[in-house]
Amino acid sequence: MKEFDHAVVGAGIVGSWTALHLLKLGKNVLLLEQFREPHTRGSSHGQSRLIRSAYEEEFFARMMPFAFDMWRELEQQTKKELIVNTGVLCLEQSVEREKYENCVKFMKEICPENLEEMSSAEVQSKFSKTLSYKDLSGALLDKSGGIVLAHKALLTVQDLFRQQGGTLWDNCQVYQTVLEGDKVKIRTAKGDVIVRSVVVCAGSWTQKLLTPHLISSLPLQPVAVNVFYWKEKVKGVYSAESGFPGLLELSNPPIYALPSMEYPG
Repeated sequence: MKEFDHAVVGAGIVGSWTALHLLKLGKNVLLLEQFREPHTRGSSHGQSRLIRSAYEEEFFARMMPFAFDMWRELEQQTKKELIVNTGVLCLEQSVEREKYENCVKFMKEICPENLEEMSSAEVQSKFSKTLSYKDLSGALLDKSGGIVLAHKALLTVQDLFRQQGGTLWDNCQVYQTVLEGDKVKIRTAKGDVIVRSVVVCAGSWTQKLLTPHLISSLPLQPVAVNVFYWKEKVKGVYSAESGFPGLLELSNPPIYALPSMEYPG
């Protein structure tokens, strides 16, 4: 039976970064993924994800400078472009303005150099070819924001993890995690392993992995996110090269829009 210091279950971007950081601490780390890599059945597939400094939640707002630093370090280390800086336009239409005001508050405190507040008229003028909003109670451009090249970024983190001595078992389903004294026994499709601790980054599969044998119940509910694509009426106008930013409407639920990078046109 193989032994590791730590195991990370789920090799999406969260699990892969977690495994890499544990490895950098000098630990013997096993990263487990139920599907054969690369695949499209997790949260890290596809070519584009939004990244930004503007958050209404203080925890995320204070975390983002560290996240950007880690991405830049990874880009320098691997000589790969993983983030395309397009800026992210955050828009508030509610008269309450609470979400918008929190974003502005934390950006002014944490990264004021990245904040550009805009009036409705300025938004209409700057993005007249692409956006049409009649009533905006708040608008800011997060100049640090942009697009993470998601699939490329995931493979880059996983490659670095393996190059530095980490062990990745893909196409390896985890059947059960069982406490054995001060260690954890993990039953997998490739055999049992013993670890000092296990980190679960399994997204919507977390409930199945941990309940009821380790935890009686977890208040987790998978949520479906609708994704829509529209064909450009004017070719290229919504591209990053044309200056179209990432977009976030601070509504409930929030609405995100990305430049036409993944499927140009």
